[in-house]
Amino acid sequence: MTCYRFICKQIFFLIISASLFAQEHKEDFELPAAEVKVANSRYNAIKLLDSRLDTTNLGIVQTGAFNRKAKVLAKKPLSDQFAGLLNSMIDQSAGQAELLLQIRQLSFAEVTGATSEKGYFYFRANLYANKGGRYQILNTLDTVILLRSMDVTRGLLRNGSKIMMNFISDNLLKDPSDSVAYSYQQVLNIDQVEKRNIKLYTAVDLTDGLYATYNSFMNQTPDQQIRVEGGQINSGGMVSVVDSNGKLKKVQASKAYAIVHQGKPFVLNRYGYYPLEKREDDFFFTGKAQVTASMGTLITASMFFGVIGSLIASDANATFEMKIDHLNGGFIQLKELK
Repeated sequence: MTCYRFICKQIFFLIISASLFAQEHKEDFELPAAEVKVANSRYNAIKLLDSRLDTTNLGIVQTGAFNRKAKVLAKKPLSDQFAGLLNSMIDQSAGQAELLLQIRQLSFAEVTGATSEKGYFYFRANLYANKGGRYQILNTLDTVILLRSMDVTRGLLRNGSKIMMNFISDNLLKDPSDSVAYSYQQVLNIDQVEKRNIKLYTAVDLTDGLYATYNSFMNQTPDQQIRVEGGQINSGGMVSVVDSNGKLKKVQASKAYAIVHQGKPFVLNRYGYYPLEKREDDFFFTGKAQVTASMGTLITASMFFGVIGSLIASDANATFEMKIDHLNGGFIQLKELK
């Protein structure tokens, strides 16, 4: 009995130790130094504004023989990393101007498949030139990459680093082409500033019709007029458009982005029509979505990574509370509803 208790205690402590280790499992991230100098850079300093909703990590990867989940954490503050990166890119010929890098999304994620791993990296950022305390956009980037490999982590971190490094180095010789200058407070609230230039967010009344893409929806320019017969939308009503032959044709929810009927907006996907509700300058809806996705089926990277940049690896259809990404119309998963 004593031996049995001893073994049980040992197993208990091993389980606790393994649990604590798993909770603390991490993957360090550090930007490498540039291999090539940029002569005559206009900029010799860079400041960082991290505007991500979740700044505690840079996503989740899988490490080791058992593919343990590991949070990607900055080995040293990102502000220091980008300052060091710029310093490694320039030489004594650099000018005295300053850059401001605003990171809006930065996330690594991995999924294990049957024969290989898929790694995703999502990066959205604005790069500004500081002009006497006012900030002019030098360039923007909104991109996602996909890598496939038996062990994708190293390549994923390396390629993600390369994208961020190139975003800086490719703009060191440029002056802003846009004359619009923002205050620092406006940069902090750049989402709200951008929405003021989008008719969807400023219109008092929305225009009825079918919108094939988010671009037409955001500009409130319907692609076709619709007809709803047999009841209300989502309660038996059939939504149709008039085709080129003058005949009614049922709208396939998977073939359009949104409709507006009697001033009420609905977003569309393969699962149906979902009413949009505007709250605090954003559009929300509750609906089904495919949790996993391939690059061919992604509406945007933000739909895949969600609002906190973590990855849900499941093949099931799930119901989420979601928000429309005002820049590209992607569905940002806020939380899964049970």
